[in-house]
Amino acid sequence: MKKILLYFKIALLLVTTSSTAQTYYSHYLDGTSEWRYFRLDPPDPNLNYYGKFYRTIFFDGTEDYDGYTYYREKMFTVIKYYDQSTDQLLQTDEYYPTTYNLVREDAQGRFYHRGYTDYTIEEMYQDNSPIQNSQVGDTFPSLPDFNFGACPVVTIEQLSIAGLNLKKLMGNNGPHGGLVEGVGVLGQACNGGGNDLVCYTKQGESLIFEPGTDCSIFPIPVRLATETFLNKPISIYPNPTIGIINIDSNDNIEQLELYNYQGKKLQLLKNTKAIDLSNYPQGIYLLKIQTEAGLQTKCVIKN
Repeated sequence: MKKILLYFKIALLLVTTSSTAQTYYSHYLDGTSEWRYFRLDPPDPNLNYYGKFYRTIFFDGTEDYDGYTYYREKMFTVIKYYDQSTDQLLQTDEYYPTTYNLVREDAQGRFYHRGYTDYTIEEMYQDNSPIQNSQVGDTFPSLPDFNFGACPVVTIEQLSIAGLNLKKLMGNNGPHGGLVEGVGVLGQACNGGGNDLVCYTKQGESLIFEPGTDCSIFPIPVRLATETFLNKPISIYPNPTIGIINIDSNDNIEQLELYNYQGKKLQLLKNTKAIDLSNYPQGIYLLKIQTEAGLQTKCVIKN
């Protein structure tokens, strides 16, 4: 156990922000972490439609609170309604977040959460050490806010993403449920139930938990903030715009990608600091800006 704790203390990054020291650890999580959930509502004989539920959970910058630096956790949900007899798309509802939760991890790999309704209450929601130490035949680990039921760990898979080697634990429910170290709950491990978390992305790499899933069809995060511990901001102007958007960055801009709000790629430009939206209708667009320092996404309003 001492060896594991020492590993975490060496591997985790500790930084300070502002004149008052704020503790920040990053091993499993970082600003690029994204979780994608899918649910298909079963057909209802009393209705003439059914729904497909898509949700992306992502981090939008950081915030200092009570001596720690937290990620701002947001959720972007899209529900598509289809005709039961023809499968024709009838309506799309988008629910972009107006609030955010606060999430952090500590030196032992535990995840903590402060809900937007009351930031004064912090709760630990995942301890990754028991997952890391689990062996086949052990009692399936429990989480503070998720009841897996009672069963042994039946299968363990080793997963790799962004330089991390992670354990995926499965119980009686097979591959459609379980728990992934550093990622979270896939679905019920010991009882029946589907796989809600279908895709996890970090630093441009993805883990797909449901075969055949296309991670690109899920809502694209709109990040309006930058992390407080990064000192390389990117600004765009004018925004709103009627045409040209200029990008101001201290780093060389390698690539620009423009998307509409449904996630369709509209333009791809390289080595330029401007993009023209004159030929596009009014609305909200997403501009992905790739520089030498990394990737940032900006929300653009076309008037």
